[in-house]
Amino acid sequence: MNNYSIKPFYFFLIISFLGFCGCDKKLLIKDDSHPHYSIGFSQCTSGDLWRQIMNREMAREASLFPEITLTIKDGQQNNQKQIADIQQLIEQRVDLLIVSPNEAAPITPVVEQAHRSGIPVVLIDRKISSAAYTAYIGGDNVAIGREAGNHIQRLLKGKGKILEIWGLKGSSPAVERHKGFAEIIESSLGIKIIDGGDGQWLSEVSEQLAEQAFAKHSDIDLVYAHNDVMAFGAKKVAQRKGIEKQIRFIGIDALPTEDGGIQMVLDGVLDATLLYPTGGEVAIQTAMKILKNEPFDREITLETVLVDTTNARVLKLQTDQILNQQDKIEAQQEILDQQLLKYETQQERFIITLVGFGVVLIVVFFIVRAYWLIKKINIELAEKNEAINQQKEELSLQRDQLVEMHQKVKEVNDLKIQFFTNISHEFRTPLTLILGTLDQLKQSNKGNGGSHKKMRLMQRNAERLLRLINQLMDFRKLDEGKMLLKACKHDIVSFIEDICQAFDVMAELKQIALTFNYQNEKIDVWFEDEKIDKVIFNLLSNAFKFTPEGGCIAVTVRCTMNTDIETQTQEFVEIAVRDNGIGIPKDKLQKIFEPFYEVEHEGRNRYRGTGIGLALSKGLVELHHGEISVENCEDGGSCFIVQLPLGNSHLSAAEMTEDEIINLFHPQVSGPQTIVASENPNKLNAVSKTNATTEKDAPLLLVIDDNPDIIEFIKSCFEGVYRIAEAADGKAGYAQAISHMPDLIISDVMMPEMDGIEFCEKIKGDLRTSHIPVILLTAKSSEENVMEGFETGADYYITKPFSEKLLQVRVRNLLQSRAKLKEYFSQNLEFYSDDKSIQSIDKKFIDRVIETIDNNLHNSELNVDSLGKELGLTRVHLYRKIKNLTGHTPSEFIRLVKLKKATEIMRNTELSVAEIAFKVGFETPSYFTKCFREHYKQTPSEYISQKM
Repeated sequence: MNNYSIKPFYFFLIISFLGFCGCDKKLLIKDDSHPHYSIGFSQCTSGDLWRQIMNREMAREASLFPEITLTIKDGQQNNQKQIADIQQLIEQRVDLLIVSPNEAAPITPVVEQAHRSGIPVVLIDRKISSAAYTAYIGGDNVAIGREAGNHIQRLLKGKGKILEIWGLKGSSPAVERHKGFAEIIESSLGIKIIDGGDGQWLSEVSEQLAEQAFAKHSDIDLVYAHNDVMAFGAKKVAQRKGIEKQIRFIGIDALPTEDGGIQMVLDGVLDATLLYPTGGEVAIQTAMKILKNEPFDREITLETVLVDTTNARVLKLQTDQILNQQDKIEAQQEILDQQLLKYETQQERFIITLVGFGVVLIVVFFIVRAYWLIKKINIELAEKNEAINQQKEELSLQRDQLVEMHQKVKEVNDLKIQFFTNISHEFRTPLTLILGTLDQLKQSNKGNGGSHKKMRLMQRNAERLLRLINQLMDFRKLDEGKMLLKACKHDIVSFIEDICQAFDVMAELKQIALTFNYQNEKIDVWFEDEKIDKVIFNLLSNAFKFTPEGGCIAVTVRCTMNTDIETQTQEFVEIAVRDNGIGIPKDKLQKIFEPFYEVEHEGRNRYRGTGIGLALSKGLVELHHGEISVENCEDGGSCFIVQLPLGNSHLSAAEMTEDEIINLFHPQVSGPQTIVASENPNKLNAVSKTNATTEKDAPLLLVIDDNPDIIEFIKSCFEGVYRIAEAADGKAGYAQAISHMPDLIISDVMMPEMDGIEFCEKIKGDLRTSHIPVILLTAKSSEENVMEGFETGADYYITKPFSEKLLQVRVRNLLQSRAKLKEYFSQNLEFYSDDKSIQSIDKKFIDRVIETIDNNLHNSELNVDSLGKELGLTRVHLYRKIKNLTGHTPSEFIRLVKLKKATEIMRNTELSVAEIAFKVGFETPSYFTKCFREHYKQTPSEYISQKM
């Protein structure tokens, strides 16, 4: 709706004249009681029809907000034109900017400029290359591409050749529609994309591409275009060549107009199209929420639906009805605008006619009358808007019903996975106690063969349980798309051979012949060792599980060539694990890689497992852009085949690393120590009884964990070596840290009252305790959890279960590192420049201490009490802090700073020893000489003479 303003004097004259003449016409008056907003819309969308619908929706929605002034600029699918338009809107200082980018990368800088200047930016239909925007509205193009791929799979019944006509390749819709489509098509072995190109969203360009493709390929079964206009262009070429009946045509947009995608489906021009909503109305509604500081969604995804002959007519009837209603509203709005324009052109005549009228007394009457007229108009418009909104809600409900069942299935599956994930985390703490205690028992029972054998049996089963837990964690991460690939170049032959050797003992026990064969002695492959190790380990474990005693298992590594549909060849390494066991029923082969699927063998319940091992293996192989398959052997048993591409052209830069391979066949334990806090801080005043034989000057460890068994296990690891205090949660542990100033803290993460993360933040943020090393123990092993621990300032992070030796080594290394740091500081009065074990708060503290001493250099009465008062610390806490950081008492530290300052004066001045002594705050030159000789092993005079 346009904005109008009438000068007050003329306004009164008009009202008076209307009342005088008995006029009963409606007058729309601009409401100045609300703030007015200017919104600029820079659009560069493809297709005149799509652009017209977008502009029409925005203008219509904006008309419902009288306070909006909407400026629309058409970039004409030209990056430079759109950049200039946006720059002009920025200079005009619009209140909000709506942008539909032509291409992501070229438009990103000018949008970022608008965002930095404080102008909210709403992106519609397409995104830019950064996150510098306020909100985004558009369809889920990846989901649209997937839906198209799924429909094509059904349409072609799993076999066919496709011509894909892209939109503008630099635009995000084209990239995302191809991505989703390619994900589905690549999973179908019988369907291939044999040709394609950039159609630039235009029919004429699409016709050129189709002309070339049809001439090059005579066996195209289907054309998939990124919009309906390009699909129609390809259809026209097929009609000219007389091959339109043998090719199917799929487009995207499903515009509801007479020449739009829905009508094309009804007319048989297209076989199907996918709805891509314009979102103009949502853009204006979101803009108003932003301008009025109301809550809004930053990412608004508009739903899609497949339109084919089964539902096209219903959708067309619904959209026609809505469009008719909208046309009526716009017609009424146009009548109002014309009426207002007519009134404006008559203003001059009103002035001449009504100059002589005394309107003072009747102004009030007609103002009230005008108010009721406006109110009546607004009520009518509100009623019509309510009708339109009701129709929108009905359409939205229909869309919601299409996805409701899929969402419910996904929610149930997610709940199941989350439940097992949480249970798996809880298993890690008891596994820590089981494996740690077994290590201790094995060390103490080396001479007892029978006990040692039983302990090895317990340890193998505990480690098997840990592998199952790790499998579940990996499967959850893969299912959520959070697992990343970090591949580096390794020799796959020696790698697989090492894995096979790990099964030699099992092969000997089960009397199974395990052989390893290879084509070349060395084959370099880009892979992530830990992930491929899990794949091969799982395949071998299954082979041993299903192969009877006296059977055989063969592992073969060789190079092979595959030829794709475009007659391009790619070289792979093929890893085959073959056994002569019970095999897999033929009707179960296709389902064996599905999550939680288990093959049931009659009378063989002992083979039941978790059902995720092969699903995880498949996901890990596909993460490497490879394939895994299974087949039954003619002589019995089965053969699993893993194919990994050679070279690194299939990998992105983010998927490659230069890290060296690690030995995966030793226990992989990573984790820090834990602080254990008692519920009653007073109980911690006494050191644990296990320290009865420990030297009173031995380092003090504070162990915090809400599990008493974990505390006892950690105490047993350090018995007789360190003094140990304990606490049951972070709150009690913090009180003990302040009271006892331990040399090192070992803390669990998940605890009541105060967890380990919050505890570590408090310790590292408190000047009194920030120097104390902290090791965090946790059952959460994901990269995000580890990073969270380190971000709080933790010195080390250990995941459960962990080995006793690892914990002992980490504690010893941290304490030794602090001891070396103190020794270095005592000689240089500064920390290593690159030492990361010292918190920034501690470095600032020492710098402040030295600065305070420098500022009081002449003061011979500077002592511990006055220094503590300057720094805001008690005498006790100042003593503990400086002693822990430097190894010196505060008095010694003051003296050392003064002596170092004295050496600087000696090097740069000609003052006498006595003058220097008084300058640096010593009471007598003789005491200065004594202290100087004790520290530097020479007198001040000798030091000065060396300088000369």
